[in-house]
Amino acid sequence: MNPLLIEAAALYWPILTALILAFAMGVTRFDALGLLYAVLWNLATLPLLNGVAEALGWWSFQTQSQTLGGLPLSLWLGWAALWGGVCALLTKYLPIGVVVLLAGLIDWKLMPMMSPVLQLNEHWLWGELFFLLAVLLPSLWLFKWTAKRNHLALRSCLISAGFALLALVLVPLAVHQGDWELLWMKVQRQNSIVIITIGILAVIVSIPPLLAVREFVVVGKGTPVPMDAPSNLVTTGIYRHTRNPMQIGFVSLLLLEAILLSSTGLGVVAVSFFVYSIGFAHWSEEADMRIRFGAEWERYRGAVPAWGFRWRRDLVG
Repeated sequence: MNPLLIEAAALYWPILTALILAFAMGVTRFDALGLLYAVLWNLATLPLLNGVAEALGWWSFQTQSQTLGGLPLSLWLGWAALWGGVCALLTKYLPIGVVVLLAGLIDWKLMPMMSPVLQLNEHWLWGELFFLLAVLLPSLWLFKWTAKRNHLALRSCLISAGFALLALVLVPLAVHQGDWELLWMKVQRQNSIVIITIGILAVIVSIPPLLAVREFVVVGKGTPVPMDAPSNLVTTGIYRHTRNPMQIGFVSLLLLEAILLSSTGLGVVAVSFFVYSIGFAHWSEEADMRIRFGAEWERYRGAVPAWGFRWRRDLVG
């Protein structure tokens, strides 16, 4: 079969099917948000785990088109639309376990038909099981939990993990031509002391974002995503000391990655995100918080810096 036809079918068939199902079923606001989370989870995890699959010899892709982590972009997007869109929507009427089983049976029939684009090895079904459990199942949970507005803590953990993978794994991978080997070679060139130091610093700067997610869940009763934000103003924990612990941690991690990989491109991404955060994102957040929380927000804003750190625990300006 023509490789171009295989890639085109793998891209357009799932997207069109997901759109038709969404239109036919009618999705609520939180259904749509759940679909977004499910698709993003697939986009974040598929290239990473495909690298694992190829390293373990389960399968490999042979294509002349652009790849990300060895996965052709067309299959990456189509796969995310199939599992994060079509399969997620099916859970509105079928149990999650049944949908996972159906997805496995579909792959069992279709994946051998994707040669020569996809080369399956003897134990590829173990890879399929691994992907069903690590990629599909969490994305279906995300959709259901978001649509039904339950399991807030688990939902927030998966959302945070998905966005962390997108930003801190896929962005560096994309900057380095989607090639895991090139990325790994850059790490190997670094002095071991530099690697250890950056690793320690990465752990340290990851603590504020993790504490922030906890406060959002426990106190704010929401997630880190603006469309699913906390219903209460969060001024406790790490938020007593800085207003943007997630953004500070994210920019710091990107800068550490840029140093580790000696990557100007990643440095530009980090600076761009910082400029975006102090510009449009700051303006948007200020307007939203002022509308939602009024004087309470103004008092908090006056006491706690956005990008600095204060040691006092009270909120008296």
